[in-house]
Amino acid sequence: MIIDNAKIFIGPVMMLANFTATFLCLRPKRGMLFTIGALALYSAAVHFLIQLIARHIGIIDTFLAGFIAILFLPMNILLFRGQVFQKVFAFFMLYQLTGLLTALIEALLGLTIGYQNPYAQIVLLVLSLFLLGMYIAAALLFGRRFLERMFVDGRRGEWSVYSLCAVFSYILVLAVQWTMLNPGLYFALMLFILWNNGILCFTIINTHEKEAQAHNAETLLVQMNAMREQTEAEKKHQNDMEILRHDMRHEMGIIMELFRTGKAAEAEIVYANWQNSLSEKSPATYCRETLY
Repeated sequence: MIIDNAKIFIGPVMMLANFTATFLCLRPKRGMLFTIGALALYSAAVHFLIQLIARHIGIIDTFLAGFIAILFLPMNILLFRGQVFQKVFAFFMLYQLTGLLTALIEALLGLTIGYQNPYAQIVLLVLSLFLLGMYIAAALLFGRRFLERMFVDGRRGEWSVYSLCAVFSYILVLAVQWTMLNPGLYFALMLFILWNNGILCFTIINTHEKEAQAHNAETLLVQMNAMREQTEAEKKHQNDMEILRHDMRHEMGIIMELFRTGKAAEAEIVYANWQNSLSEKSPATYCRETLY
């Protein structure tokens, strides 16, 4: 078909957009120049492999090209920071998004001017480049912050399931070609996949934020209980000290009165009894008071 010629040009642009979005959304483990150089060499090797495959099977269709793109997954895991399953999830989400954008344009052409229209090729090319440009701009403005909000929780079990969902939708986008369905149904299916991916991403963010809020609430509750217990203990301590001071004033008054009246022996007995009573009844309170 006429639009196949445009798709040959769009393919490398999609790959370049994927590389750019990956750099904008993820952080390289090493320097930027090293990462770019390693990807460039690896891309040359993959391009050489593609040429070998093309010689044996002829033109590589979109489905096969999408599977060849998976060859870049190991390099993404090696070159960028983060948990393995999180990088797998980010890879398939970013790569399938470019495929979804171009697929929606193809379906839109089929619904409007038709694939055999002489202007279909230029329209597909212009609209695809425009959407890919918007995709890169969105990755530049929001990509890294969006993924960081998603990657707050790093539990491997959950991210393995999320990654499986991303892989499934990626394969579904590749497997369903616009030639298999009428344009309207194809457009609806691609839009449905795009919508589900968006719901999945926001569900992950909301789940992690709710878990973080619940954890913060539990921590705050523990802190409040500890503060309440400390406040009650301090209040009890202050009450005990008030009683102790009152008793001290009373006992000292008695002792001073005995000394004044010349009853020193009785005063010493009262003082000794008071000391014994003090050590038996409130040693912890008295010692605690001395610490402040």
